[in-house]
Amino acid sequence: MSEDGRTDSEVRRPLDNWAYRADRRAGILRLPRDFTGEARDIVVDAFGREWLEAEFRRSPQGFGFVSPPHPVVEDFMVAGDPQISEIMEIAVYLKRLAGTPGLADVTRMIRERAQFPTTLLQLAYAYRFKRSGATVELEPEAAKGRKSDIGLLIGGSRYLAECYVPELGGKVALSELAEYSIPKIFKATNHLGLIARIRLELKKEIETPERIALELAVREALGKVKEEGRVTTDHNLAMIVVEDISGVNPDPDWPDMSVDRPASVPGEADFVVSELAVASEDLERVRNGDYVKKNRRSRILIRWPKAPDQEISERIADLSRRLGAKLPQTKAPGAGRILVAQIPEAVERGSSDEAVVRDVAKGLLSKHSGIEAMILTARVWGERLRYRYQGYVVYPPTSKVVPGPLLETLNQLDRSVDLLEDWR
Repeated sequence: MSEDGRTDSEVRRPLDNWAYRADRRAGILRLPRDFTGEARDIVVDAFGREWLEAEFRRSPQGFGFVSPPHPVVEDFMVAGDPQISEIMEIAVYLKRLAGTPGLADVTRMIRERAQFPTTLLQLAYAYRFKRSGATVELEPEAAKGRKSDIGLLIGGSRYLAECYVPELGGKVALSELAEYSIPKIFKATNHLGLIARIRLELKKEIETPERIALELAVREALGKVKEEGRVTTDHNLAMIVVEDISGVNPDPDWPDMSVDRPASVPGEADFVVSELAVASEDLERVRNGDYVKKNRRSRILIRWPKAPDQEISERIADLSRRLGAKLPQTKAPGAGRILVAQIPEAVERGSSDEAVVRDVAKGLLSKHSGIEAMILTARVWGERLRYRYQGYVVYPPTSKVVPGPLLETLNQLDRSVDLLEDWR
């Protein structure tokens, strides 16, 4: 215990705490103890220690944001069983793909939070293809100046594989709203000398271009609230209500300032993003994840529209459109085409899921020539305390290659091989 009563793990910095937790859980998780330290160092080197430390400071432990930290940052900060396993899994991919052409490009992209799921899928399947006997390159040239995710040479035949994790619903726009628009809105409130309460009741799941229009509408309302006290705007994207709550006491959202959960959730909002102010002398303690007194200033309350349940036909059309848009990345003269997509239907694999997969594959294979295989997969946390990929492999009737043995080895890898043992 430390002098202030906290346990050792609570005062360790994230990288050290992850190593401590990995060592403590190694027996239960059946981790290769000789690899845990090396695994951490491989991932730190790939992401950059300075970048990681900056992200830890930006998302200190104990603070919650609607815009979550980068998954690898969260893995190190949380250090639960899935997070420990995921860091070691990524380390195996990076170690086994070392020297692969294009890896440096991928490690640059993997820092981008929005790109992480697809980039992780790219590394996962590049590793699996290589382990199954293919010669692999990353980010190979495709037709018309495009780049594909994985280039494969199998038995003298060349293939281009594109990996894709479609974001469903409004997650991308919500993430971008939090990452790009909200800081600008908060900056505007400070410029105007306001503590503002901004309520956004969204009428639809906004797309990326609409996010900018919504931001501008909020900033326009802020320009009026100083004189009017409260401004209501019935925008086509959202009902916007802006109030000046400077000096209002008690706080309408946190009447009890000692708690972290605002009283307005879930009553008025699905998410609350609050601007926090701390004394300058407390900044170092914030960076270390220590508790300090936080003064809440402007905040944004977001009510996100509930997505309607899709009929199977709608889901097929939506998924077909999304996956079809990625297929041009696999086009190059003389190369076979492979699509690797991570989709929710591969998680449970029920009868309706199979219907979606069957009809999506049928539609795409009939519209796009040269596809040799579609791997429709899901990333699931299993009983063996590892993430694994499971799902479907679909071939067109005319497929000549993607050698069955190679894809069978892929399936076998996830069913019975512990990839964390492939570190030596």
